[in-house]
Amino acid sequence: IKSEGKESRVSPTASRILEMLCKNMGSIVERRTILGTIWGDPDSEYAAHNLNVQINNIRSVLKEERGVVIENIRGTGFMLKVLDEVGN
Repeated sequence: IKSEGKESRVSPTASRILEMLCKNMGSIVERRTILGTIWGDPDSEYAAHNLNVQINNIRSVLKEERGVVIENIRGTGFMLKVLDEVGN
C-alpha cells in the first residue's frame, strides 16, 4: 500500500480483504462474505478472529492516509469510505 509517498507492506490476506473493500467502496461488505471468500468458512471462529486482526493491520497502514477509513457496520460487516474535508 502506498500512502503519502511511503510504501507499507501488508500480508497477502490483508491485501485480498482490502481489494474486496476497494471494489465495494462506499458499500457494506458483509463479514460472512469476506470470511467465506478469504477463508472458505463463514462460520469459523478462527477466521473471524483473523479477520479482525487483518482489519486492524489494514487500519494501521491507512491511518497515514487522511480521510480513508474502514467503518465497522455493527453485526453486518465493513465499509471502506473516503471522507470529504468536513468528515462526511
